Amino acid sequence: MLLIDKLKIFIRANYLIILILILAFILRIWGVAYGWPGLFVGDEKSLVGGALKMIYERNIFPVLEPDAFRLLYYPVLIPWILLIFFVPWTIFVYLTGDFSSLSVLRDNFILNPEVFFLIGRIVNVVFATILVFLIYKVGTKIFSKPVGLFSALLYAVSWLPIHQGHFVKHWNIGAFFGLLILYLAWSILNNPSRRNYILAGLMVGLAGLTDYIFAIYGLIFAIIHFLFLKQSWPDKFFSKSFWIFVLLSVVIFSLSILSYPQEFYRLAFGEDSTATAVKSLVGFWQVISEIFFTLYHLETVILILSLIGALILFFKNKKLLYLLIIIPLISPFLYYFLLHFETRYILLFLPFLTILAGYGWFRIIDQLKIKSRILLLVFCLIIIFLPLKNAVIFGTMLTQTDTRILAKNWVASNLPYGSKIITNSWEFDLMRNAKCIYDQQQFRNLSLRSQDYVMWQRDLKESYCVWPLDLILALPPNMADYEYYLVDSYTARRFAYLGEGLLKEAQLIQEFKGSPYAIVETWPDNFVHEILANRRTGPDVKIYRLK
Repeated sequence: MLLIDKLKIFIRANYLIILILILAFILRIWGVAYGWPGLFVGDEKSLVGGALKMIYERNIFPVLEPDAFRLLYYPVLIPWILLIFFVPWTIFVYLTGDFSSLSVLRDNFILNPEVFFLIGRIVNVVFATILVFLIYKVGTKIFSKPVGLFSALLYAVSWLPIHQGHFVKHWNIGAFFGLLILYLAWSILNNPSRRNYILAGLMVGLAGLTDYIFAIYGLIFAIIHFLFLKQSWPDKFFSKSFWIFVLLSVVIFSLSILSYPQEFYRLAFGEDSTATAVKSLVGFWQVISEIFFTLYHLETVILILSLIGALILFFKNKKLLYLLIIIPLISPFLYYFLLHFETRYILLFLPFLTILAGYGWFRIIDQLKIKSRILLLVFCLIIIFLPLKNAVIFGTMLTQTDTRILAKNWVASNLPYGSKIITNSWEFDLMRNAKCIYDQQQFRNLSLRSQDYVMWQRDLKESYCVWPLDLILALPPNMADYEYYLVDSYTARRFAYLGEGLLKEAQLIQEFKGSPYAIVETWPDNFVHEILANRRTGPDVKIYRLK
């Protein structure tokens, strides 16, 4: 049989999941260049910056130079993955560009790092799309192919996975390894080969190298080994394969700690930990409430269908239900007693709810006895209509020019170089002259960034004297010399007090209307369609003349 014939047979047998994966990819790649060339997504700076630091310092182990890696507040696997793509790009640019030395190349990347952020986003899109396929495989393995397809479709159009799939974040990559653990765990029921145990141990370790919390997926593997595997208890306990799994998990997870123990200490005992805080039943209930209302507002369809699926499964297979809800049930304890809760943290257990939702969706169709393909298609479109609509609107908004970029372009076109400008946010990212950076260094040395040192050294002619309030946290000593004030509404929520006095006699000369909701953030107290209601991207930006 010719290869083309085999390909046709494969496509006919799998065209539905192929279409779902194409949809998932489009919804995640659409708008992936949001903010270009600005850098408006916080966690991206840590992960991409961490990978670039590894290149600049020629060191992939932050433990050896913790001060140089202070911007990296994640384990090291994602920066290592990014290096696979960053290093070839760096070599290509150096060989094809006109750079007199590696230091000149480095300075160029420090001033213009946006290509690395775009590469990182594309890598994340690939992982986020493969994650949809893994949900299909796990749903199929646990239940059936229709359940796998419904689960994959739900996750493909789901708000938070799409949102986090656009940017360089750790959630999709962590869940990628977590779903591989779940897939291998279910595989040992039919094939308890040592290979599956070894692979599962590797995946647990890699999940921990992505984000320590994802190593909890290893608990699912252990539960399936002890409670689902049809062997005697002594055989299960003394299984060499199981202890190889444990050993590999512990060794690789330990590597994630040893490669960057400062980050582990920060997470376990430092600013990100709540382990030593005073606890109460009221506080714990508040976390549970926050989780529920986050799901209610942002993942409404998955929440409703997963509750239906859980209710049906309770009467069909309690043991399987308990397995699928154990991570969602443990999560509030992790968030409250060890970490803290933020909206995107539900992505730790959302794949489990999605598979339950796919099962609930399948059971509804089964009970309604829908046989017609046309009626089935209409029913499916009704289910996914709202999340799909929100995903399309979100992608469209991401393709718009952010108001901070509009303001930056307006400044470049209308204000002469050398103008003295106060900004309430460094994210306007205007080129700065050496004199102004020197003044900032004399006033507050620790407020300088790597870019500032490069601009200081180069003393760029096409530049401005910019005083970023959010970095320096004080007005300039020579306040009377400054001519303009740039304000964005997002930063003003935190630093409004710094520039209040500037507006009394200032004249508004330009304004760019934005949205009250930062599109890169998640808002747990609003439905998605409310967050996207005004269709604008970026904060309100106002430019004032001070004299």
